[in-house]
Amino acid sequence: MSTETEFDYQAYLRRLFCDAENAPGPIIHRGPKARQERREAAKAQISQKDPSDRVWEIIRQIVEKSDQGDYIYRGEPECYPEVSSSLYRQHKEIEVETFNIEVVQKEILTEARKYAHQSDDFEILAELQHYGGKTNLIDFTTDYLIALFYACDGAADKAGRVVLTHKLDDADKRIRQPRNPGNRVIAQKSVFVQPNKGFIAPDAEICIPQDLKQPILEHLRKHHGISTETIYNDLHGFIRHQAIHQSAYTEFYFGLTRQNQNDQAGAIQHYDKALELKPDYAEAYNNRGNAHARKGDPGRAIQDYDKALELKPDYAKAYYNRGLAYARKGDPGRAIQDYDKALELKPDYANAYYNRGIAYARKGDFDRAIQDYDEALELKLDFAEAYYNRGNVYASIGDPDRAIQDYDKALELKPDYAEAYNNRGTAYDDKGDPDRAIQDYDKALKLKPDDAEAYNNRGTAYDSKGDLDRAIQDYDKALELKPDFAEAYYNRGNAYDSKGDLDRAIQDYDKALELKPDLAEVYYNRGSAYGDKGDLDRAIQDYDKALELEPDAEAYYNRGIAYGDKGDPDRAIQDYDKALELEPDDADAYYHRGVAWLCLKSWEKARADLTSAGGMGADVVALFQQEYEGVAGFEQRYDSKLPADLAAMLTPEAGDPV
Repeated sequence: MSTETEFDYQAYLRRLFCDAENAPGPIIHRGPKARQERREAAKAQISQKDPSDRVWEIIRQIVEKSDQGDYIYRGEPECYPEVSSSLYRQHKEIEVETFNIEVVQKEILTEARKYAHQSDDFEILAELQHYGGKTNLIDFTTDYLIALFYACDGAADKAGRVVLTHKLDDADKRIRQPRNPGNRVIAQKSVFVQPNKGFIAPDAEICIPQDLKQPILEHLRKHHGISTETIYNDLHGFIRHQAIHQSAYTEFYFGLTRQNQNDQAGAIQHYDKALELKPDYAEAYNNRGNAHARKGDPGRAIQDYDKALELKPDYAKAYYNRGLAYARKGDPGRAIQDYDKALELKPDYANAYYNRGIAYARKGDFDRAIQDYDEALELKLDFAEAYYNRGNVYASIGDPDRAIQDYDKALELKPDYAEAYNNRGTAYDDKGDPDRAIQDYDKALKLKPDDAEAYNNRGTAYDSKGDLDRAIQDYDKALELKPDFAEAYYNRGNAYDSKGDLDRAIQDYDKALELKPDLAEVYYNRGSAYGDKGDLDRAIQDYDKALELEPDAEAYYNRGIAYGDKGDPDRAIQDYDKALELEPDDADAYYHRGVAWLCLKSWEKARADLTSAGGMGADVVALFQQEYEGVAGFEQRYDSKLPADLAAMLTPEAGDPV
């Protein structure tokens, strides 16, 4: 059962003329200027329409015109000055009144009869025309869709036209049809006009915009089965078709050459020409898609891959490439769908497993990512990039040892792999081995001296060793190479904070947040710096923002400290409650909540929290002595007398250091 449907032209015309613009309404007189403005608006509206809608409009124009008379049709890829015969065009420069094109044709016939099997002059001329000879015949067809094909088949950079001529046999034109037509004449539904003067004036014509030629050819192929193969369906047609395909093939390889030279714009021009010559060239669509992708235009690349797959549904490479384009657009879900299809068609496609692994990793599905990297490495043992990316996944799930094993293998296969040195350094740093981390960062920077990320990472390793000056030097270099590197500002701010330079720390935190306003940890650290400066209100504002972005026990705890220092034990207790919900074993939070209960004279609650803090290992006596210089200091500050047992709990025993 066929799934194709036949286009209902009458229904289309009804739909086209039932919009508000064409509906009957009040008659308004419009002058020439108004009419011109309306025409311009109509042109603009048409240019913005979907190409398929515009194709139907062209067909609608031809259908409407055809309804007004009995016509034959001719398609021309350019809008020539006249509708003329090939013999006329050969002699049109002759400007002598006595010149008669019919005499020239008779001379041609005299010579042609020596080689012809027919005796009828018209049949000889028709055969000459068939094989590309110059005659005074003009090809027409009784099928306007075939004429439309000819109007679009060629001169892609110029507008074409469909010419309509009444079936009138007057003195200037005679319509003839061969008695024994060949396959091509039948396929093209050809008739011939033999004008006395070599040309005729059309009765009507429909212009075909150059940008619609390709969509119309695709429409004719898809909906009506009209294509180069069906129009040129004999040996002579094959020869012509073969020449076109050879030219398309040549343009394709010119495009591939330009692509290999990294000249993507030049490659696209050649692929364009290949597709003008051979619109069903799936490989050219695929490669043009690759060129668009390399130019940073994944949207246009996807359009080309779509077309390649429409022409060749089992094209695994086009599915794979479209998956890459969706990944570049930030759509790993659709990328995975295309990699799935590529692997269904080509189960040993190592690159498809590898890139599907990357897509799963971006979606946070690390188990499936590792499975795909495993498959890729089983198919391609020397796949350094797959080892590297599997190492990245192991690092992401907190397994630095297996990450390092994969980075080792990647570097064994590819000793100049700067990114693998950089990431192995990070894994060593995560393991608490900053010295080996620094060695790897050094190697990464030797291979890639402009790698801002490697400088930043080496800075963090120096920071963890306590070498703050060298850390700051590396952060400086990272920011010189990449001035919008928010993380490097943040890390340098931390180094300045560790050095006690709170003002410079805050400046760097400000810059980091200007570049990336959603970094919760920067708000947290800036809040701590403001707290150390005694600016409790600004500290609390930053903790608020940090908690809005990312609820965290430490941020609740520090905001509780700030509220306590401001003399607001109630709000401090609320924050300690939150901190302990998230981290129930936080001895410091129990201690400070216990002190807040002391401020509120809630002795039982204070006793319970201070006991819990001590049981978890906190030295509550030392902490209390450091903060208040003993029980007397607390009682004086809060004008309060502690119960004897609590005072004893917070007082050092004789002989203990104070």
